[in-house]
Amino acid sequence: MPVPRQGPPRWRYEEIRAQLHHKGLRTFEDATLDAVDLLQQQDIRLPYRSVIVDEAQDMGPQALTLIRRLVQPQQADDLFIVGDGHQRIYRRKTTMSQCGIQIVGRSRKLRFNYRTTEETRRFASAILEGVSVDDLDGGEDRGDDYRSLLHGSEPQVAGFPTQAAECLGIAEQIQALLEEGIVSQDICVATRTRKYRDKINDHLVSAGLPTLVLSQQIDNRNVAGVRLATMHRVKGLEFRYMILAVISEGTVPLPLALGSTDDPVERRQNELNERALLHVAATRALASPMPVSLARICRWQPNSLWKSVDAGPN
Repeated sequence: MPVPRQGPPRWRYEEIRAQLHHKGLRTFEDATLDAVDLLQQQDIRLPYRSVIVDEAQDMGPQALTLIRRLVQPQQADDLFIVGDGHQRIYRRKTTMSQCGIQIVGRSRKLRFNYRTTEETRRFASAILEGVSVDDLDGGEDRGDDYRSLLHGSEPQVAGFPTQAAECLGIAEQIQALLEEGIVSQDICVATRTRKYRDKINDHLVSAGLPTLVLSQQIDNRNVAGVRLATMHRVKGLEFRYMILAVISEGTVPLPLALGSTDDPVERRQNELNERALLHVAATRALASPMPVSLARICRWQPNSLWKSVDAGPN
């Protein structure tokens, strides 16, 4: 479908919607609202007693409104919803009450982490330090009032002067882990973009290391290979060791994701999404994340963990 290139953004938006309508197509959001209207207008009662929702922070108002309509009439314990505003990596944001979901006096915050170490939790939380995050219902959610019960080593941020040196350093880290007896499936290299993911994969393959690039397929743990994936792809996954690669200014945050808007509210929201993405990637590590960076450290990395590495090959 051709995208109009001239005129104000609002005109282009309306033109795209007109083209969709002409072709009998709907956006996901419009199709979701159509389903809500259908359920309401025809008073359709679906055979569901309860609905379980995960990753609610990444769902928009249309999806949550439809979820509320799936169980009618409303009854006790008909919805079980799990979400964390600190892990919102998409631009969808709403409040439960506006979608017909009443959680006041019915919600609970989990304050103990049984999956990652306290050292990983502190590192990931520092990425979002000073940022106001909502509690999914219009309030503010603190990020410093929960703890992990496990302990491990402190993450160390390693800086490299060139991309070749960084790739060499990543390969050496992986080789050392494999020699310690860590299976390749328990190691993942995460990058902000597919371009850097593929470049690092090519270097690891040339170094004789087994790899598996995760795109859309399910991560089959029976298949050997160090995993390589984008930060978006690792959401929902977990690995014993996470290597966060190319965490440097100019890549994290990604300028394209920040956009060129002059609206300070939109700019802050775009930056929060980028910070949350790095936060999510760091929390995929069951042991300790191993962030590596090019010469200019990412603005959100704790400087106290910074360790410069001597130059490698150009």
